[in-house]
Amino acid sequence: MKPVQLNAGELQQIVNATQAIVQELDTIKRSRTYRIAKRLRGTFPGRVVAKVWKLASLSRQIYVQTRSRLVAAKRSGLSVIRQQVPELSTKMIGLVRPVQSDYARLKVVGRNPNSQGAELWILAAKNSKGFVELNSINLYGSWSVREGLGYQGRLALVCSQDGWADIPCSDDTRVMLLRHPWSGIVEICSNSCCRRFDLYKAQSDHIIVSLADLEVRDGLPLSENSVRSNFDFSLVQNGSSLNAPIAVVNPSWRGVYSSTKNLFDYVLEVPDSLDEGSGLSYARMLSGTGCPVVVIQGFPHSYHYLVTSMRRLAPKVRIAVLWHGTFLQHHYDFDWQSFRSVDRLYREGIIWKVGFVKQRMAEIMANRGMRTGFVRNFVRDIPERPSDPLPEGPHFGMWFLYSGPLKNQLTMLAAISTFSQSKTHISGADERLIEFIRFMEIGAHIVDKVVDQRLIKFYLSKMHLNLYVTLTECAPMLPLESLSVGVPCLMGPSNYYFDDYDYLRERLIVPQPDDAGLIADYMQRALEERSDIIAAYKKFAPDYNLLAMKSLADFVELDLTPKCI
Repeated sequence: MKPVQLNAGELQQIVNATQAIVQELDTIKRSRTYRIAKRLRGTFPGRVVAKVWKLASLSRQIYVQTRSRLVAAKRSGLSVIRQQVPELSTKMIGLVRPVQSDYARLKVVGRNPNSQGAELWILAAKNSKGFVELNSINLYGSWSVREGLGYQGRLALVCSQDGWADIPCSDDTRVMLLRHPWSGIVEICSNSCCRRFDLYKAQSDHIIVSLADLEVRDGLPLSENSVRSNFDFSLVQNGSSLNAPIAVVNPSWRGVYSSTKNLFDYVLEVPDSLDEGSGLSYARMLSGTGCPVVVIQGFPHSYHYLVTSMRRLAPKVRIAVLWHGTFLQHHYDFDWQSFRSVDRLYREGIIWKVGFVKQRMAEIMANRGMRTGFVRNFVRDIPERPSDPLPEGPHFGMWFLYSGPLKNQLTMLAAISTFSQSKTHISGADERLIEFIRFMEIGAHIVDKVVDQRLIKFYLSKMHLNLYVTLTECAPMLPLESLSVGVPCLMGPSNYYFDDYDYLRERLIVPQPDDAGLIADYMQRALEERSDIIAAYKKFAPDYNLLAMKSLADFVELDLTPKCI
């Protein structure tokens, strides 16, 4: 840091101001009020008042800081988790924060002597309107979120020591809690009544408790027998049938959703929160269209209610699944259990065919006797010319939903650090990525929330270059979306894009994604050949898109004429 240089006039102003402060302090010390307060502080009552005042000030400071973090978390769409503050124990917070009238409080109060811990696992909370959103649950103490370990692959909330959860409840709200060898004793308070449940059990299972009367129930409540549809039923009128496949997709799955909207003309969005009633309603909706094939995108766990109801209502409608994952992802419980469900339903004859967006995966599963197909991902939009990026720069985009080693963000950031005048725009960054950005002194604009799906192409178009050099992917949509708006996007070698187009493969596919220096070389060449790359993609896309649509037609075994490509 350079030393600050002051002239004589500025130095004199500082000296005068300092003298004025000293004089004011001397006046205060000579005052009668100050002398009385000083003598009082030396007495026992004075010391007690001082400590109470200090504790109150600290509590206020902690409250303000925690409140600001919670507001930021809610704005970013993240689950609201009130972490334990070391200076103020959760027991003290509990004394000043009684449970609200429309909430139920679940609190860890002890452990069974046979238990190896005192954990509280909340697997799900649900009422007749659906599952309770995590960001509406107030958590205090040491909590963590476990992906894929909740009910039907949802997020689970886990308290490992002192803490509690305030869950909004109605007359029919029920909560599912895990019982296993590490579980503790939980006290549930609702409507001025409390009851304790020992969750320890040598063999893991779960317990469902009604938050209204604190009684154990057999299952979660069914959702109201009504569903919302985004499907345009005006397409099927006067008893006519739709001679085209309808895709069913979970709108929360960003990449899968983008793939589906590009591949299919008719799409029904169904959240992963089905039960018997809502699954039956969607099945009636689909069977009423008369479509010959329904294609499930991926397989959200609750979709088994939909496919089993479809089988009963419309046995002639063929149900297919298009799998958007890889073998590597089967390491995760949600993906593995989902794929096992697909395999079981196929063996039972409920699912007719299983497609994959990785060709070799389709071939391997075909060797196991499964009727399969290979479907190529594509984006319908084709750029006219390179986009107009933000001024100055260069500007690099890294658009992610979350951070993790397989996403390879640290290596890409290391490559970016070699461009001294660059500006990086990044979403989905965790604390480690932010720390690394500061450590490498990278100029960055960190987007504190996930970019809206409807705006992602706008953000992509404002970059000189987008980066998606991940260690593993299935058939990622973001690189194609970037190219479709006139911006090159580097990617890893784990996809089939540009296998038959040497120029684009040699410019956009980084063969060694863990080599930051190599990524930097590819970035430099992509910046220099930005216009040529987009011109090459404009030439490549029409034929490739037709090939992708043909792969879908072959999979569903229908003669498809797309509305537009």
